[in-house]
Amino acid sequence: MDDAKARILKSARHIFAEKGYDKATIREIAEHAQVARGLLHYHFKNKDDLLVQVMSSNYYGTIGSNMMEQLQFKTTKELAKTIVFVYQEALIRSPEFFQLIYGTISTIRQNETVRKAIVAVWQEYRNMGQTMINDLKKKGLITSKTSSEIILTLLVGVLHGIGIQVIGEPHMKLTNSKKLWEAIEKNVLSIISS
Repeated sequence: MDDAKARILKSARHIFAEKGYDKATIREIAEHAQVARGLLHYHFKNKDDLLVQVMSSNYYGTIGSNMMEQLQFKTTKELAKTIVFVYQEALIRSPEFFQLIYGTISTIRQNETVRKAIVAVWQEYRNMGQTMINDLKKKGLITSKTSSEIILTLLVGVLHGIGIQVIGEPHMKLTNSKKLWEAIEKNVLSIISS
């Protein structure tokens, strides 16, 4: 990816997270990225396309790649700890990404073009997650008899539920609450080993 496109994606992520998709403008994004608006239109069809590419490029980079790097566990308990650690680290390192996800939910519901594209991105990562869960079941690290789809849905629900609270209530400093993350780890362990 060329430098200008990378700057545009980074700027769009920042502006969308800060102002919301609906209030963000192409002009603001171009100014923040220090590129001409024409260059932005060269790389992206429109603001919808830009949002989809921001979401797509950031989802794997924020959570997926970190999970793949951490696959060095030998027990179900270590797996639960790794899942929670990766998610907690992502919340600390990339709060903008989570603001972007949670802030664009209404846009996704109202804009059919964006909704279809984002659902396709999410489905790609759900498929990746289900494949990873199936592989971990084969290795005996996930012992639950529950389907990989339901396990993934429960994990996403627990972790994104915490993510919404962390982003929505920053004054509570939930990312640093050892007791909270230990409780989440116990919940994750019960999901993957029940």
